[in-house]
Amino acid sequence: MTRYDCVLLDADGTLLDYEAGEARALARALAVIGIEPCPAHLAAYREINARVWERFERREITQREIGRERFGELLARFGIRGDPEAVGERYLEFLGEEAKLIDGAREALHALRGRVKLALVTNGLGAVQRARLARSGLDTLLDAVVISGELPIAKPDPRIFVLALERAGGVPPHRAIMVGDNLASDVLGAIQAGLASCWFNPRGEANPFPFFPTYEIRSLAELPGIVGAQGPLPRPISPAPSPRSPVPQPACGGRRRAAESAPTPADPSPDGSPRSSPPYGDGGASSWPSPCAGT
Repeated sequence: MTRYDCVLLDADGTLLDYEAGEARALARALAVIGIEPCPAHLAAYREINARVWERFERREITQREIGRERFGELLARFGIRGDPEAVGERYLEFLGEEAKLIDGAREALHALRGRVKLALVTNGLGAVQRARLARSGLDTLLDAVVISGELPIAKPDPRIFVLALERAGGVPPHRAIMVGDNLASDVLGAIQAGLASCWFNPRGEANPFPFFPTYEIRSLAELPGIVGAQGPLPRPISPAPSPRSPVPQPACGGRRRAAESAPTPADPSPDGSPRSSPPYGDGGASSWPSPCAGT
């Protein structure tokens, strides 16, 4: 018997290598207008994209305006002539073709498939994410797909996790676990929705927040063991403390974490909904040519 009946999974940075796909898609979009891409373009794009996506999630701009806003600023910064909206459309087209998987993603899903329900919960644009899921073949392994761009809510809003559980067959939150690489959207959202959480942390980064995941893993190969689908079972999960109960100490050994405090709500957006983290890479290394070519 498995410990959970449903596993919710993040897409970018957990199953799909977003950073690599983003870099290649941007390079191809710039090449279309005759610009040789360089690391400075990618770094600037990621910084701009972070701000623009936050504006979109606050509903200050529409989905159609995202490309015009971020590429308008990018082209202006480097003195590049071109139509920002057209460049943005080509970028999304190319991004939809990028479907490189994180190491171990397909194997982990195959190990879980048929034993538990599998649902994807991702912050992103519907057309792009669905194209990438189809190209990677992940869509055939999932029981449900929930994409923020197709909804008025996004992670870490607890409602998007509840919706995913409903679409996966009505699994109750206490029988589900959320797996993702983003503490602020994946883990916090799961905590607020009443799910167990698993932080996929392949780089071994420190947790800067006052809340903790139920589990922390470096490799997706560890996931089936946590769910109980195969391999040795971990120690039983200690219940998370309520705001009034004493805080238990983390178990010794391994990378699993016990909750140490009541979750801190995400900073609210102007409309009062929790602010979610944008689906962009964090500026990891790329294979772009250096130094930057003239524009």
